[in-house]
Amino acid sequence: MKKYALIICLFIVEAASAKIIDEINILANHTKTNLSDIWTHEAIDSSLQNNLVYDINLNGNISQLIYDLNYKDKENKLSINSMYVDFDLNDNLSFRVGKFIENWQIGYAFNPLTVTDPYYKTNSLLPLPGINAVLMNYNFENGNSINFYTNNDDNKLNSVLGYGYNSSAIRFNYILNQNSDLSIITHKKEGSELGIGAGVRSIIGDNLKVYGSFFTRKGTTLATHLGIVNNNPNLIATTNPIGQYRNNDGKNYPRLMLGLQYTTNNNLDIIIEANYDKRGMNDNEWDTYKSLINNHKNLPLPASKNLAWDFSLVSPRGLRQNYYFIRLSTPITEKYNVSFSQRIAKDLSAINNIELNYNVNDNILFNILFSKTTGKAQSEYQSYFPYDQELSVNLVYSFN
Repeated sequence: MKKYALIICLFIVEAASAKIIDEINILANHTKTNLSDIWTHEAIDSSLQNNLVYDINLNGNISQLIYDLNYKDKENKLSINSMYVDFDLNDNLSFRVGKFIENWQIGYAFNPLTVTDPYYKTNSLLPLPGINAVLMNYNFENGNSINFYTNNDDNKLNSVLGYGYNSSAIRFNYILNQNSDLSIITHKKEGSELGIGAGVRSIIGDNLKVYGSFFTRKGTTLATHLGIVNNNPNLIATTNPIGQYRNNDGKNYPRLMLGLQYTTNNNLDIIIEANYDKRGMNDNEWDTYKSLINNHKNLPLPASKNLAWDFSLVSPRGLRQNYYFIRLSTPITEKYNVSFSQRIAKDLSAINNIELNYNVNDNILFNILFSKTTGKAQSEYQSYFPYDQELSVNLVYSFN
């Protein structure tokens, strides 16, 4: 750790003087678990700890090479989040080559069209890893555009969260009028059928924006539980039952999001979104999953590994098909901005976020984000999602 800390300090001093560093981002993040009796078992308790971790990010450019370096205190590891170059062949055609994040999202919390960015961001302050890729942009004279993207994702494959796959995509963006546009996307992921999607955005008057998107493909690489696939809540497996059982089942797995953003005359910003994702569990599958957990939580070792396998499906983005999102944001003064948001499950349990942003001066930005789960007993986020609280403190210093 000391070695990396010294390297980072020396790099900051040299880079700042050479004006090749634009920004330093320091983040402290503390996660608190609150295990209900559902997950209290020796098979999984060791993986759930109250963690305090630190992240340091440096970004800038060196002779048009744009970079973002990340140091994780928990892993004692210095890594490259992104490093890429942009170049124009002419006024219409441009390329980006390297390691970067390309996000074609239309929504704020739910984004069926983020096929090029599979990494789910649970914390707005935490950095995301880039992917080795090539992006081509062609802009037509009438304002329409076409993008081609292909990647080589060398991050460790994760079939539960859906990343680590090579993929290619094409997006055509069509300007409908001065206030509206339409995007059409095709996406081919390694080991999957070709998927298609579309999204539309429209500004109505001075205060309202409405938007929506959908995406679908036959089969899904997202993993699920064998007991859910076979509707067998009494399954006691001897090998890991979490697998890609739906990739070649011939069924379509559509995702649909609808949203609106309204800004009042006194700058209160309101975002409301609704999302449906067939890859999640329907009501019957959710009941089967809960029964599996109930049947596994009193098993002795080694059969109790079933409970750990059940737990491996848990994700902050949720396990079910229907979720909702609301966000309120407003400036308090010229320097302070505060926001409150909720990610709401069908059973009305929620992940609640309060974020405060403070612009100290032209160079320093200070952010605080606090998350807390709420809900009734046996609800998804209150009982089945074990991470009860999260506090992030973020300091950003810009050298520009």
